[in-house]
Amino acid sequence: MFSKLLELFKSSSIYTIGNLINRALFLISMPIMTRYMVPKEYGILSLINAVTAILMTLYGLGTTSSAMRFYYECESEIEQKRLLGAILSYILLFTFIISVFLSMFGDSFFQKVLRDIPFSPYMLLGIWICFIGMFGILPDALFRILDQPILFIFVGISKSVLNITLAIISVVVLKKGAEGPLGASLIVGIIVGIYYLFYLHDKIALNFSVSVIKKCLKFGIPVLFLLLGRVLLGATDRLILQRFVDLSIVGFYSVGATVGSVLVMVASSINSAWIPFFYATAKNEAESEAKELFSYASTYVAVIILFLGLCAAIFRREIMYILAPPSYYPVIEIIPFIMIGAIFNALFFIPVRGIYQQKKTVYLPFIILVALVINISLNFLLIPKFQMLGAALATAIASFVMLFLCFIISQKLYYIPYQYNRLFKILISCILCYALSDIVQDYSSLTSIFIKLFVVMLFPFFIYLFRFFEPREIERFKHLTSKSIKRVKAASRL
Repeated sequence: MFSKLLELFKSSSIYTIGNLINRALFLISMPIMTRYMVPKEYGILSLINAVTAILMTLYGLGTTSSAMRFYYECESEIEQKRLLGAILSYILLFTFIISVFLSMFGDSFFQKVLRDIPFSPYMLLGIWICFIGMFGILPDALFRILDQPILFIFVGISKSVLNITLAIISVVVLKKGAEGPLGASLIVGIIVGIYYLFYLHDKIALNFSVSVIKKCLKFGIPVLFLLLGRVLLGATDRLILQRFVDLSIVGFYSVGATVGSVLVMVASSINSAWIPFFYATAKNEAESEAKELFSYASTYVAVIILFLGLCAAIFRREIMYILAPPSYYPVIEIIPFIMIGAIFNALFFIPVRGIYQQKKTVYLPFIILVALVINISLNFLLIPKFQMLGAALATAIASFVMLFLCFIISQKLYYIPYQYNRLFKILISCILCYALSDIVQDYSSLTSIFIKLFVVMLFPFFIYLFRFFEPREIERFKHLTSKSIKRVKAASRL
């Protein structure tokens, strides 16, 4: 069992490292962007990115999930090529027509969504960024299906480096403000889109098979509601916040939300490896053994997510001192609440896989709808009084509801014996560490950093003290440690 879990986490670590490098590049550029863009401009960019993310999700129609689900059921290479070719043909035609329509007639609609932001050039650029992005949905899926994490990382990093370079030039040198990064994204999208076409040329057979498209849409549309709901949960707070506060405050909040997005990105990276692992294990292993593997893997994933969330909350001041100038610091005290929502959002990847496994994606729209109604209602209720704090609280509560409903339904469809006792020990350890760290938030910077580092190092001590680890896990850890030491010694003799 442990060898299979080790393979999962090796694969997860590759995707995670790649995505962390991408996010690190973005975070490295953020101090430059926030210092050359006033909070209002950053707020505009954040809102356009939020609406673009919603539109991109709608454009995809859940077909990435369909491709990954049905690719494994194809009985021949020709059938696989026809599946992918039908998806790509339909998506490109559909999204091109919609993009042209929105470019011509979308002004009045988007002016209602983005009250103080001109349609041209901002949202016009966003529309075509979404269309160009459709060239990448199948390659990104194939990188995971074909287990090509190195290529996945290389393409992602190349896109990020080019995008960030052009964005910085446009903001720092050309003084384009929020328009600059959007233009950079469109240019990079076109360049990478050409590469994707070369990558796909021998892997797809373009066609408009009605039966394939209907099958993919039947599976994908319910998934679309899930994907759209997750995007809306991450965007609704800012879209509603702009109706009650100045765009500068939206800029503050967006920088804080970026910290939470790193955690969700890590969870998404783990999920990239989790999807093929889950399907292959469920298919090839006995049900009892498969579910035991899923239970242990879920516990380890929860440890990673909660620990990273804890670190972000503890070091929130230091993170903000690096990312932005003092004008953005009002968001610092909101970051713990943003991280709570991010943790719930990240944990959602664990139970939802049972719903996919049983092909019961029809439940996903219900889950999302309930969470969205709660999110929108709480945003309108809390933002007028609490502003940024209200937005963070609304998102956290809605994310918890989404996680809870998904867990209940998933367990009824595909029961997994989760290790609740161990998960509770992780939670208590996080609470203790955060409580200790909060005492030193007002100390001098250097003293505070050392104390916080010590508190973070207490986390593994706490979970060990609470007897989180099982004897066989301790033995396995000792074995791996001993093996690693022997390798180091052998290498040192060379």
